[in-house]
Amino acid sequence: MPGPGLPIAALLALPAVPLTFAALRAARPERTNLKGKRLVNSGGLGLLLSLSAALIAARAPGTSSALTAAFGFALLGLADDLWGDRSTGGLRGHFRALAQGRVTTGAVKALGGALLALAVAAGRAWPAPPALPGWLARVLLQAALIALTANAINLLDLRPLRALKGFAAPGLPLFLWCAAGGNAASIAAIGALLGAAAVYAPFEARQRAMLGDAGSNLLGAVLGRAAGRLPLPAQVAWLAAVIALHLYAERASISAWIESNSWARAIDCWGWGGGGTGDAE
Repeated sequence: MPGPGLPIAALLALPAVPLTFAALRAARPERTNLKGKRLVNSGGLGLLLSLSAALIAARAPGTSSALTAAFGFALLGLADDLWGDRSTGGLRGHFRALAQGRVTTGAVKALGGALLALAVAAGRAWPAPPALPGWLARVLLQAALIALTANAINLLDLRPLRALKGFAAPGLPLFLWCAAGGNAASIAAIGALLGAAAVYAPFEARQRAMLGDAGSNLLGAVLGRAAGRLPLPAQVAWLAAVIALHLYAERASISAWIESNSWARAIDCWGWGGGGTGDAE
């Protein structure tokens, strides 16, 4: 059984997402999109409220771990939304700035996310068994899944709905996998975000709000944490895929690649119509 996460979250998202959107409009955390329009940023915070309620309602082992990952990555992303310097981009750019003595919010987010992912992965696997090297390897693998998947979804958040599609494409089959295995916390977490994202999507499709780093990091962290439930070969393949995406993004533009492939462009434009240039939503 899929558990209560999806229907509970979908119901809670009906008021939670619009109320969060209204609160954000009052606070006015705005950002200019690719068409030069000022939009409400950090709209993904509406997903966090629905996720929290669904996880608490699930009352499943692992709920505290999932909430820690969700809130931690959302807050790191929110800090970047509010105070981030967009003149520095990419992990390489942020760490180059750090090496020169300039601390960017992107570097804080990357280092903080790595430490948070390690804490979540270690706490999930605690207590450590006598075979410590094997335990440590599993913790490092799961931490990498969480941190790099969080940033991978963030890399996709350059057009309306792109990050949501990037989450849903692996998220739906992963939800079904967790449901078949009875992993209640992962079922509730992924199901909650799928339900809440469906309610939030029209706001982004009409270009009234952006997920922001707060939302994209939240989606990716929860997705990466749930991926730790997959068989080991699938976890390794998942990690290889997100590493490949990062390496490509450091050398070229994901948006340019999508624009050069008709099938990818059609998927990318579905739901909002496309248009605009540049690498900013």
